[in-house]
Amino acid sequence: MKKSFNKKIIKEKAVFLIYLILTLTIFIDLPKEASALTTNQNTNKACCEKTKSGDFCVYTDKNQCDNNFKTTNSNCEQTSFCTNVCCVDESGECFGNTPKGICESKSNTKGFSDNSCLSVNECSTGCCVIGGQYIFGSESSCKNLGDNVFGKNKYNFNDIFKRTQF
Repeated sequence: MKKSFNKKIIKEKAVFLIYLILTLTIFIDLPKEASALTTNQNTNKACCEKTKSGDFCVYTDKNQCDNNFKTTNSNCEQTSFCTNVCCVDESGECFGNTPKGICESKSNTKGFSDNSCLSVNECSTGCCVIGGQYIFGSESSCKNLGDNVFGKNKYNFNDIFKRTQF
């Protein structure tokens, strides 16, 4: 009885090992085929700084890219023209995490490498007093609002309430 029990265990182990070898062989060869498929499918894809439809920093078919703007075969996250910046417009409004291409395409805007805008002087916030009204915002937006509503330099700005990163 002990002999037949040992033979049964050896048979089960052998069947299991054959199954394991076959399964591993299939899974080891699978990634090679999958990566070859992926490579062939992505040869027409590119990161477009601007598409023909006007979108910025889109990974799409190369034919959709506007030829007047930059294009690369890598993902948009890996490009210099699609990195996010702090974009400050002519009125002093700050827009964090803006793709560099969008910021540069607008007239009278400045891009800063700190995409959170926390270290950009133009974006420091505080209390703006205009005509007895209190507004929390940047000094440049306070100045623009004051100049447009009450005349040149008719505002008071106090940056005692500095914006901090949490």
